[in-house]
Amino acid sequence: AMKMVAAHGLVGGVGGVGGVGVGWPAVYRSMDAGNMMSSGLTLHGGMAQSFLFKRSMSLCRPTAARMLLTSDEPMMLESSRRTGTRAQRAFCPVHGSCSLLAGSTDGAFPSRKSIHRSFANLVAVAALVLCNQQAPQGLPSLLLPACAKELTSEQRLAVEAWKVTDREYVDRTFSGQDWFARRQKMAQRKYAERTDTYDEIREMLASLGDRYTRFLTPAMYDALFSSATGDVIGIGVELKTIEGDTKASPPQPMRVVISSVVPDGPADKSGVLPDDVIVDVDGVAMEGLSAEEVAAKVRGPAGSRLRLGIARPGQSEPVVLVIERKDVKLAAVTSRAASVGGKKVGLIQIKQFSTSTAADVAAALDSLLAQKPQALVIDLRGNTGGYFTGGVDVARLFLPQGSAITYVTDRTLAEVAYTTYSDGRDTTTPLLLLVDSRTASASEILASALQDNGRATVVGSTTYGKAVIQTVSALSDGSGVVVTTARYETPKRTNINLSGIKPDVEKECPSKVDATQCLPSSF
Repeated sequence: AMKMVAAHGLVGGVGGVGGVGVGWPAVYRSMDAGNMMSSGLTLHGGMAQSFLFKRSMSLCRPTAARMLLTSDEPMMLESSRRTGTRAQRAFCPVHGSCSLLAGSTDGAFPSRKSIHRSFANLVAVAALVLCNQQAPQGLPSLLLPACAKELTSEQRLAVEAWKVTDREYVDRTFSGQDWFARRQKMAQRKYAERTDTYDEIREMLASLGDRYTRFLTPAMYDALFSSATGDVIGIGVELKTIEGDTKASPPQPMRVVISSVVPDGPADKSGVLPDDVIVDVDGVAMEGLSAEEVAAKVRGPAGSRLRLGIARPGQSEPVVLVIERKDVKLAAVTSRAASVGGKKVGLIQIKQFSTSTAADVAAALDSLLAQKPQALVIDLRGNTGGYFTGGVDVARLFLPQGSAITYVTDRTLAEVAYTTYSDGRDTTTPLLLLVDSRTASASEILASALQDNGRATVVGSTTYGKAVIQTVSALSDGSGVVVTTARYETPKRTNINLSGIKPDVEKECPSKVDATQCLPSSF
C-alpha cells in the first residue's frame, strides 16, 4: 500500500486555499489493513489545511464470524469507534443488498435481545442469504431477507464520501452525532442531480464542526492536485481569501486578492499587481468564491487565453486584462548575502515547502557559509506551509544529532516522533527566524523546532497557529473530501493550534519590508 505525503502553502502560480496553496509530493510507504492505498499525496497545510491525497479501494477480506456478507462488500460487525449499536452497524449495508431484516427495508432495527438470541443462526446463514437466493424454510422471521434496492450512482457517491470521512477523521466521536444514522440518511435520500449530492456531502462534512474538513469539486481537486505535484499551468499569481462581513453595511462578500505576483510570469508581464481583487474570470463573477475555487477558474491549458477582471485600489473602474496561460514555476527558496550594521549576514527566504525545499536550502546554506557570515537569517514571513517533511528536513540542517523536531498523533492515537539522525550542516552560526501572523503549519514546525531547541531566535509577531493535518481523498467522480486526520506538537510538547508561536523578540515587520529592516536593534 502506498501513500504520498506533502503539505501545503500558497499555490504556486494559480491560487490558494483560504490564503494558502500547495507544495509538491514525496513518497512513503504505509500499510492500512483492509484498504489498498494507491498514488496520492499528503498535504500538511498552512492557514487553511494540510492534506493527504489518496485513492483507495476496498479489499473484501474474510474475517470469520465477525463479518456479515452482503452482495457487494463485507460489513464488519465490530467497529468500536463508530456510534450506534453493534446491531445497527451489522445490519445496514452501505451499498444496498440483503439487509437481513424481517420484511423491512426502511432501516428499522430488531431489538438487541433478538439479535443476541438469533446471533448463532444469523452467522450460520449469512453466507447463504443473498438477494437472489431464498432463505431456508423454518428459520425465524428475523433471518428472512429483505433485499434493498441497489443504490443509485448518486447515493453511492454520497456514501463513498461518508466512508472516507469515517475512515480518516481524527475525532472518533464525530462531534457527538449519530454518525451511522447520517450514513443511512445519505444512502436513502433521492438525489435529482449531482449538485444535490455535493450539497449533501458538504452538509455531512459541516456537521463535524471542523473548519478544515470540507468538500472539493472536481475542478478544485484538479487544481489542488496539479499544484501539489508542481504541474502548474496558470498566470503566475498567489491568491488569498478575504473573508466577508455579513454584518457590515452594506454587507461585504468574500473575495479573492492577489497576494503576490511571480516575477516575469504571465501576470507580471500583463500588469497584474499585488492587492488586486479578482472580480471576474472570462466574464464569470468570482464574488463569494474562495481562493481555491478562483484558482480552478484561472487554470487552463498552456497557451490558452484568460480574460481577467480586477478591481485595483485607488481606481474606480475595473481593469480588464487578457493573459496567456503558461507553465509557471515558483522560486520557493532564494538567498543572498547582505551587510547589516557592519556585520555580514546570510539571508534565506522560504516562500513555501515542497519536496525540493530542503535540498534548495542546503545548497543556499553551503553557498552562504562559504562566505563566512557572522549570522544567518531565515525569512518565513507569509509562508503558510507546504510539504510536511520539507519543514522537518530543513530543521535537520541546523540541529545537532538527537534533537526532537515534532510529534505527530493520528486518529488511532499512535504517535510518531521526528528527530535528527546526525548533526546538521550548521549548528553554531547565530540564527534568526522572521515570522508573522501568516507563518503557518510546516513553517511553524521549523520555527518551533529551532526555537524549542534553543538554536534560533524568533523575531516578528505571533504565528498563525495551525497544528492539525488533513487528508485529501479523491472520490470516484473526480471530486474530493478534505478530512482532518492528525495533530502535532512542538519538541517541548506544546500544542500551538489556534494559539501560534510567540516570538522571542516582538517586532511588526510586514512581508513587503526587506528582511534586513526587520532585525532587532540589538543585532
